[in-house]
Amino acid sequence: MEILKNVRYAEAAPCLLDMYLPEKKGFKTVVDFHGGGMEAGDKTEEVFQKTGAYLAEKGVAFVAANYRMYPDAKFPEFIEDAAKAVAFAKREIVSYGGSGELYVAGHSAGAYLTLMLCLDRRYLLRENMNGEEICGWLSDSAQTTVHYNVLRERGEDTRIERIDAAAPLYFSDDNASFGKLLLLSYDDDIPCRLTQNRLLCESLRRFGKNGVRLDVLKGAHTQACRADENGNYPIAEILLRFVQE
Repeated sequence: MEILKNVRYAEAAPCLLDMYLPEKKGFKTVVDFHGGGMEAGDKTEEVFQKTGAYLAEKGVAFVAANYRMYPDAKFPEFIEDAAKAVAFAKREIVSYGGSGELYVAGHSAGAYLTLMLCLDRRYLLRENMNGEEICGWLSDSAQTTVHYNVLRERGEDTRIERIDAAAPLYFSDDNASFGKLLLLSYDDDIPCRLTQNRLLCESLRRFGKNGVRLDVLKGAHTQACRADENGNYPIAEILLRFVQE
């Protein structure tokens, strides 16, 4: 395994990523975005280090990306950064031995970024990418309405369930196009979160998008990103299964 740290993918200061690369070439790649409400979180957290090492040892590359956050960022700059990170990985990973087969994942705020890239194709199109080039998307407990910190930026009550062009749900129509999309939520998730993900899943299926699936796991918000009794992170195995399906 080779680890490349703080690889720059865009000009803004936080736009760095870490790459965990398998020894064997021809590997698939996961690009992952951390959570933290678009105001906290970092690619160096233990969950990403251990997930990256686990996947690389199993023959899958892992790319953990940072992006601009509040209070320095404004909507939609964090989504634009995420699009640039995905485009960078798609463009460069082959030179490191990757097959070019790319998956995108995120947790909480990072899951919101993942869904916005998946469903609002404008962000990747600006980076000369078609979203259909992504083999799969994994969203771990995303807010599928307008993110609460985007509401705060607008001066609105952060409890509002708003659906407009800043919400993944806004794009759950016949124009949505993706290979496969796995939504994760939890039976003790934060208020409205499981309901939001159920609504997104059913809304997409209503338009015949049968590649979407919702898995409801036991535990609290993004429980899979918390270490278990053995010090392992369940999200690592979930990601591996998703890529291998």
